[in-house]
Amino acid sequence: MTYYSDHAKALAKRLRQSLKQRDIDLSHSQCLEIFSELTGEISWNHLNAKLNTNRDRDSLPYGWFAHGEYLSSCYQFAFEEASRTISIECEKQRPRTYATLMQFFSADRFKDEALKFSGKIKTKDADSACLWMRADGADREVLAFDNMQTPELDRSIKGDSNWQDVAIELFIPKETEKVFFGVLLSGKGKASFRNLKMIAQNGEPLPLDYDDTESLYPINLGMFASQTM
Repeated sequence: MTYYSDHAKALAKRLRQSLKQRDIDLSHSQCLEIFSELTGEISWNHLNAKLNTNRDRDSLPYGWFAHGEYLSSCYQFAFEEASRTISIECEKQRPRTYATLMQFFSADRFKDEALKFSGKIKTKDADSACLWMRADGADREVLAFDNMQTPELDRSIKGDSNWQDVAIELFIPKETEKVFFGVLLSGKGKASFRNLKMIAQNGEPLPLDYDDTESLYPINLGMFASQTM
């Protein structure tokens, strides 16, 4: 997985919160050092220096992180804060390449019910663009998954298209610990995403401007702010 400086800091905050719930009280700095060791670096200063050379902070919305194959060599991200639009673009196609902007949150409030994830997608010469959502168990086993690209019913957006409304719905099993979700471009081309929303089975929309380390809901789902907020 690929991380950047703000994403590493956000994950360190989540690590601190998780440890605190287990009666282990560490400082944020200590959690940053632990995170750095897990990535193979000898200190946070060494890791931070490398992360800050990888990507412009403003290219991603706050609370989201990028992941994918050949991420740094193939894909570029652009975030238009005024229109709350994120774009993923790839000019150099390689086999099985993809890039996603993603995040996760706790499944505690949504077990044994469905979540609906929707938004708008616009494409230019895109191999495949979609929304995706996944339910993971305690050991990271995948309990449910939809990325609009199933062989039986491929609903992904391809080629050139103006803004299209898309939506996926995923049932969250009771064994689920975390819900992962995001926007995805597979292969080459350009895909833009906006108006992201998530609705619980009872019709209640999840907050668009949530910002908390407890991960009860998605962070900055509405893409109101950049990483430099």
